[in-house]
Amino acid sequence: MEHIILVNQEDHEIWSKVKQYITTEDIYRVSSLRVQNSLWEVLLPQRSLKKKHHLGKWWPIVEGTLEIGTDYKTKIISRAKQEVGINVSESDLKEWKKIRILTPYNHFNQNFRLIQDIDIDDLKLDTEEVHEVRWWKKQDLLKSLESSPERFVGSLDRFI
Repeated sequence: MEHIILVNQEDHEIWSKVKQYITTEDIYRVSSLRVQNSLWEVLLPQRSLKKKHHLGKWWPIVEGTLEIGTDYKTKIISRAKQEVGINVSESDLKEWKKIRILTPYNHFNQNFRLIQDIDIDDLKLDTEEVHEVRWWKKQDLLKSLESSPERFVGSLDRFI
């Protein structure tokens, strides 16, 4: 069973809880990774159609909820390897911004950036997590977000 770290309003650890028992009153931690290449394109996955939340929607390349024994960096490094097969070291990561998200899931989200030219064909996708990935030019992504917002996770705009 996954024990999720619970935190207070200041993001200080206070407890843990089995993931399936997390409620909207519980505040937890999530790490996210934005990957871009030297052309400033953003790598986005389409979430697996098997996921409980946001199935089939496009969103930041890697994201994971922190369990006991992890911190923001170690979690995102392990998720990058697990979900899409990207090897990331701590020195590759650039801490970006931490945001508090209140709805629909109550959590702190620490965002990281990685600038790396990656060939999509070299990625090893975890089909339980990711349906497909593609590089998006910023202007194309912004147009798609405006014309078809339902195809994307609502918070995606904070990663552009």
